[in-house]
Amino acid sequence: MKKLLTLLSLVFVLVSCGTVTYSTIEMDQVYPASIEFPASLQKIGLVDRVNMSYVNVPSNPLCMDSKIFTEQLAKQLAEADYFEDVILCDSDVSLWERQEGDRLLPLSKSHVENLCDDLGVDMIVSTERSYSAPLKNALSPVILAETVLRLYVPERDRPLKTIALSDTIALDFYDSALSYGLIRNDIELYMAEKNAHYLAPYWTSVERTYFSGGNIDMRDAAMFVSQNNWEKAGELWNAGKEKAKGKLKEQFEFNLILYDEMTGNVEGAYKRCLEFQSRVASAYEDLSVFSGYYLLILKQRISDIQRLNLQLQRFQ
Repeated sequence: MKKLLTLLSLVFVLVSCGTVTYSTIEMDQVYPASIEFPASLQKIGLVDRVNMSYVNVPSNPLCMDSKIFTEQLAKQLAEADYFEDVILCDSDVSLWERQEGDRLLPLSKSHVENLCDDLGVDMIVSTERSYSAPLKNALSPVILAETVLRLYVPERDRPLKTIALSDTIALDFYDSALSYGLIRNDIELYMAEKNAHYLAPYWTSVERTYFSGGNIDMRDAAMFVSQNNWEKAGELWNAGKEKAKGKLKEQFEFNLILYDEMTGNVEGAYKRCLEFQSRVASAYEDLSVFSGYYLLILKQRISDIQRLNLQLQRFQ
C-alpha cells in the first residue's frame, strides 16, 4: 500500500436508451479501513482462541473452522501490505480466560504482554467467535455466519476494539458441485475479507456512468476511455462541448466531471457536479438524476480519500 492507485481495471457496458447511449465502466478503487491505528502500530499477531471446527460439531457440517478463518484473515492482511509484519500464532491459547460453558473472557493484560513478546508484535488480533450454520425455516438454503475479533495492545488492561460481524449467505440450490467443504471454505474466506476491511485499506469494484453516443467525438472518446487514456478522452469531450448545444452540450459537461475524478481532481469534480446539477435541474430531469447520484458518490469519495491519506501516513 506504498502508493495510492485510483484505477486498476475497466469493464465496459454499453446501454442505449432511445437516441441516448451511455456506458458503464467498472473499476477498482482503494478504500480506507474502518479503524484508524497509530503509525507506531506496525506489527500484528493473529491468534485463534475458539479452536472450533465442524469435527467438534457433528450435527453441523457447515460449522466454520476457526483456525482456517484466522489463517484466511492473516493472509488477507498480509496481502493488503498495510502492516509491516503479520504473524500467525500456532500455539493453542483456547483455554486462556475460558469460563464454563465455553464463554471466552477478554485476554488478561499479562497474557497479551506474553503474546506480544513471543510473537514480536505491537497488537494481537484474536478470533473469539466464529460460527456458521444453516438458518432454519428459510425459503432457500441460507447460512448465518458470525465472527467476533478483539484487538489487544499490551499498554491497555482491556481490549482496544471489538469487531462483531454477522451476515447471511445464500447458497445456489441448483449447483450440484457444492459440497460441505466448498461451502465452509467460501464462508471462511468471505468473513475473513469482511473483517480485513475493518483493519486495513482494501480494493473494491465500483461503477461510473458516462455518455458515449450522440456524435463522433463521444464515440471516439469512449474508445480512449476503453484504453484508460483519460487525457485524450478529456480533450475530445472538451472539444465536443465547444461545438455542441442544448442537452448534448450538458452531456459532454457531465463526462468532464468523470474526467476530473479519474485524473485525481475529486474535489474539483464535486464542485463541477454541484454547478452542473443546479443548471440542469429544471431543464433535463434525467441529467439531474444522474448528477444527484454522482454528487453523493463524490462526497463520500472525498471523505474516504481524506481518511485513506491519514491511514497511509505510516509509510511517510
